Amino acid sequence: MSDQTLQAKAPMTEPPTGEGPAFFPVQRERSSWSYVSGGIAVLVLLGALYGLAANQHLKWPVFFQYVLSGPILNGLLITIELSAFALAMGLVLGMFVALGRMSSNTVISAIAGFYVWLLRGLPAIVQLLFWGNIGLFVPTLVLGVPFTDITFAEFRVNQLLTPFVASFIALGLAESAYMGEIIRGGLQSIDKGQREAAAALGMRRTRILWRIVLPQAMRAIVPSLGNQFSNIVKASALVSVIAGGDLLTTAQNIAGQNYRVMEMLFVASFWYLAILALISPVQHFVEKRMRRMDR
Repeated sequence: MSDQTLQAKAPMTEPPTGEGPAFFPVQRERSSWSYVSGGIAVLVLLGALYGLAANQHLKWPVFFQYVLSGPILNGLLITIELSAFALAMGLVLGMFVALGRMSSNTVISAIAGFYVWLLRGLPAIVQLLFWGNIGLFVPTLVLGVPFTDITFAEFRVNQLLTPFVASFIALGLAESAYMGEIIRGGLQSIDKGQREAAAALGMRRTRILWRIVLPQAMRAIVPSLGNQFSNIVKASALVSVIAGGDLLTTAQNIAGQNYRVMEMLFVASFWYLAILALISPVQHFVEKRMRRMDR
């Protein structure tokens, strides 16, 4: 039998082309329970919204009257400023705390560790009350030569530490402890071999940190900044305990005048959710860019 006959009898096979049932993505069939549970969730949500809208004890015209009022918008601005300043302070101090924790000097590392333990252990409201009332046991601040009677200036602490300043310091210090641990984790995620290679080339430790380690560590640090800013915005509501002039403080002051407590709480809640709704897309964009840089 010739070769041509064998080739004619051989089955004709074609290489896979990527077409056909085997190459279609698997699609899972949804059970009827998923539709039922989804419908129940929607009904519960609509029922809750209708209950709020139809509640006879809530005066929604009061909500719309104050949601865009001048005092509320001013309190909103103070909340945003306070949160931004506290995040910046926490980021700067957190860098020094992280470097202190990673220091080869045992004393510096122990002090930085104690700093983190103390500020993370104390509730934020306790720190706010402490700084808001520090003038009770430190009435004056004296600048001069220690252990002598020579003084250059003297200030009243209550005049320096206004409620806004006290809130800014308290939130910034509390944030620095958390940021210090975030930054330390980002720095330690970089391979130690890169630092050793740079040191072998004669680069100084500070130059290695700023030129090699920190730019790479920022990929792990930056996405966490969005979460921390969200936490600070929510924690800023605690400023109301020392009348810091923030959004919640303003809403409570108005409620003390018109006796519409729940309506003013809804006004404050609306703006807190609005701030977080604006932060979320920015955070998602930053995280997406960071993931692209890792590829």
